[in-house]
Amino acid sequence: EAPVAYFLSLMAFPTYFPVRQDMVEKDVNLWWADKETHVSNGPFKFESLAPKSKLVLVKNDNYYDADKVKLKTIEMSLTDDAQTFLASFKKGELDMIEAPPPQDIPQLLKDKVAQVMPYLGTYFYVINMRPELKDKNPEVYEALQKPEVRRALALGLNKTELVEKVAMGEQTPAWAYVPEGIKDHEGNNFADKTKYLDKDAGDFEEAKRLLTEAGYPNGEGFPTITLKYNNNTTHQNMAVAVQAMWKQNLGIDIELANEEWAVFQTSRINGDYEIARHGWIADYNDPMTFLDMWVSGEGPGVWGNNDAHYDNPEYDRLIAEAKVETDLPKRTQMMHDAQDLLMEDLPVIPIYFYTNVVAYRDYVKEVRKSPLGFLFFENAYIEE
Repeated sequence: EAPVAYFLSLMAFPTYFPVRQDMVEKDVNLWWADKETHVSNGPFKFESLAPKSKLVLVKNDNYYDADKVKLKTIEMSLTDDAQTFLASFKKGELDMIEAPPPQDIPQLLKDKVAQVMPYLGTYFYVINMRPELKDKNPEVYEALQKPEVRRALALGLNKTELVEKVAMGEQTPAWAYVPEGIKDHEGNNFADKTKYLDKDAGDFEEAKRLLTEAGYPNGEGFPTITLKYNNNTTHQNMAVAVQAMWKQNLGIDIELANEEWAVFQTSRINGDYEIARHGWIADYNDPMTFLDMWVSGEGPGVWGNNDAHYDNPEYDRLIAEAKVETDLPKRTQMMHDAQDLLMEDLPVIPIYFYTNVVAYRDYVKEVRKSPLGFLFFENAYIEE
């Protein structure tokens, strides 16, 4: 329909990888779960999947550079429990793991078993801006609709402390929504010019002033808000720390609720939350992969990833124009202007910019991890 400035980066996203149409049409819902129809063109091919247990890949002898592929089989253990896979790693049952439990990361780094890798993503909290919340809890709706309250919540957090004492993976406290590492048209960090929340340790006096301006002096009369997160030790620890900070710094009470991942996703999509944990990893290296998710929808079920139901016509206009703009400096400025609006309205509270911590045995060689989070095994081998 129109030229896209980030087209080449977009083509590297797995959604655009080629598949065999005739194989997909044999079973449009489950072609990917059968090795006979899951035909791909990478160094490894699909062998089997046991949901929530194990994924098995085997070498693809038809790969154009198959002679250089050393591994015959890759078995991937599938579990949401970081403690479980760390225990398996320590027992020698796993050769490498990603995202070990935060409390174990410092020792793993000290022992030089793990390393911190760049990861283009932002960990944040999303605020429910939907009118439907008014029917469920009018007091919470009224509070969260006030921009002073949303900014007070953002400034009431010591993100440096959250990173150093809770996340513990050498993350960077987030001063904006688009993370560091995302490039502009000149190859510079897009985030370098957008320091909206630049006090990493928070600004509690300003936060209290904003709460007073919103009608809640020292937190008085502020409704109890529920912070929801998916059932994971890392997210639980973060939520507990945030709860304590908002109580200490703002004088407000927050209740915590957790759900299993699938249930949590449904709750967030359907607006069954007040404030919820969220995170976004880049699909491609361009600010648009973060910014276009906050455009408004045109009715029920068409809000995409905009779980806040953030609705700002000026933001929508800037994103729509930036998507088709071929003047690169002009396009970059449009995206900066859009993030200006997002950080002024704050339907999201950025917490930190992600890193990726990977632990591996010293005999595991030449595994690559991209800043987009993809693992590459085409040159990997096990040193005997």
